[in-house]
Parts: sequence; structure tokens; C-alpha cells
Amino acid sequence: MPAWVSVYSRRRLNGITPDQVLGALNQADLWTLAEDYDVDDDLVDAALPHLRVERVGPDHLRVHYREPSQRQVEVRRWTASDRVAEEIEELQLPSGNRGERIRGALAATVEVVGIEFGWSQTTDMGVVLAYEVARLLAAEGEGLIKGDDEAWSVIDEGAFRHL
Repeated sequence: MPAWVSVYSRRRLNGITPDQVLGALNQADLWTLAEDYDVDDDLVDAALPHLRVERVGPDHLRVHYREPSQRQVEVRRWTASDRVAEEIEELQLPSGNRGERIRGALAATVEVVGIEFGWSQTTDMGVVLAYEVARLLAAEGEGLIKGDDEAWSVIDEGAFRHL
């Protein structure tokens, strides 16, 4: 079973290109971010020569960061209203005021982006890249992020703010 970081976007992300995603990744301080995720600096250095973003399909990007035979980070968009509704209905939201705030924000969702990677990638650059892609998409789409740890956040002035 894969790990997922999901973005529940209030705006359409049609215009996001592989070059924009790669540009955001190249602008990020990947060494500092890797420290935040307990990823060794050597893994950052090893990832950089492989770093590229490929369009695999109309709503599917792949972030390459290691040998081609290994699993990469997959980014998929779901835009059909029935699929978006299904993704939201399947959520297990926290109870109380926090859950109500999240539920209210989800009501404006027009598309969902699923960022998929393997659990073994939570200890390498896969997790860093997945969350950086989520940061870009949530900022562009004014969206909510649900992390692989079930934590909810938004991007506030470029930084993750937990809900």
C-alpha cells in the first residue's frame, strides 16, 4: 500500500506544468528540508542528478529523483466532480471544531491531487519531494493538504500551517 499526500484544491490547477514543478523543486533548499524529514544529506546529493519532472498523462506527472528502475513520486489529479466528491466522502475527519473547519474548507474543493510514493520513500528524498509538490499545488490552488500521517495543513505565506 502506498503513502499518499493529498491536496484538496479550491482552484483549478490546469496550468501547472512539469517545468513549474521542477522550478519549485530547484528553488527549494532541499538540504534544509531533508533535515526536517530526517533524510540524510547524502540522499539529497544522490537525488539531484536524477531530478526531473515528466508528464505521463493529461493529469499525471512523475517526479524522478533516483535510478529509473526504482519507484518515483507520482502526482495525479482528479477533476471530475463525482470523483472529487468520492474522494471527500472517503475521508475520516477529526471530530469537533477542527473537523468542522476542515469539512467547511473541503466544501469548496474543485479537484483533488494525490501524490503517491512508497513507504520506503518516507526515509529518502521521496517524502521531501512529495511535500514540496504539495506545497506548490496547495499554494496555487488555495487548497488543504492531508499528509501521509493524516495531519491537515494549509500553506500560509509559503509555510505549512497545521490545522
